[in-house]
Amino acid sequence: MLFRSCRLSAAAQCSVTAKLSAATARGLRLEPRKADHPITLGSATRKRRRAGTVKLTIALPSQVAAALSRPRVAKVRILVGAKATIVTGRSAKVTRTVILRR
Repeated sequence: MLFRSCRLSAAAQCSVTAKLSAATARGLRLEPRKADHPITLGSATRKRRRAGTVKLTIALPSQVAAALSRPRVAKVRILVGAKATIVTGRSAKVTRTVILRR
């Protein structure tokens, strides 16, 4: 499971998506050798009626969990993107790289 939090300054909706690069997916044998697009591991969305912090949980698929448990895999870089949208429709995006370690 991957936990992220989203701090909101007003009533808003927060969406988080976790992706794995094509090269990393090939290295973990999750994608064919010729795959050239990132794969989505999961996403989560929460709404909040007031300002505050929202905790989001992304459950990793069983295939990914099995790939991470292999002996040669010590750490994996995952791209996590978050988007917060307020009631009027304005939004803000942020992308971060997270390193998962055994």
